[in-house]
Amino acid sequence: MKPFKAPLPDFSSAAVRPLRTIHGGSLTELPDEIVAAKPWLKSLSLAFNPVTKIPDILWELTNLEELTLLGTDLGDIPDDIARLPNLRRLDIS
Repeated sequence: MKPFKAPLPDFSSAAVRPLRTIHGGSLTELPDEIVAAKPWLKSLSLAFNPVTKIPDILWELTNLEELTLLGTDLGDIPDDIARLPNLRRLDIS
């Protein structure tokens, strides 16, 4: 079965910026385009997605304050989490 990649919004669009949160449903990986959200993305939810590894691109989101990994297939949280200096809330319950 081929992994499903959910379509994501145009992160450079001013209309998306007020949301500050991206939710998925069947995400297995984050697209490279998410780097365009780097300057303003504060909250990211990967909740209930079949993610088994946190993609390296996530560590580039240095303005991220909240990260939700609830209900994912992650086995552990890598030490690279320390590369997110503004992270204040991590939900792994």
